Amino acid sequence: MVKVTYWESVLEVAKDWPADGPVPKEELLTIWKWDYLKVNLLEQQGLAWRGESYKNQGWAVLMVLKVAKGSTPYVVFITEQNTRACMGRAIKMCEEGTLELREDKYA
Repeated sequence: MVKVTYWESVLEVAKDWPADGPVPKEELLTIWKWDYLKVNLLEQQGLAWRGESYKNQGWAVLMVLKVAKGSTPYVVFITEQNTRACMGRAIKMCEEGTLELREDKYA
C-alpha cells in the first residue's frame, strides 16, 4: 500500500478545480501550501515559526515573518505585489534556504 501525504491528497483534489475561477487555482494552492506547510518549511532551515503579519502599503504588501533560531528571535521582511505573492516568495525562499534573517529588535 502506497502512503499518500496530506499535501499529495490536496493536489489530487485540486486537479478538478477550475484554473481560472474567482480565485485562480495556483493562488489557492499557494495560500493552502503556506498555511499548511510553513512550520515544516521553516523547521527544515532550523527555524521555529513565531508568527507573521501583513501590511498593505497601497502599492505593495509587506509580510513580516517572525521566526526563532534557538532562543534568538528573528524577522524576515518580504515585499510583493499582494499577500499571496508574499506567501509564494516565502515558500520559495524556505525551499532554497535563502531567508534573510534580521534580529528582532522588538521581541
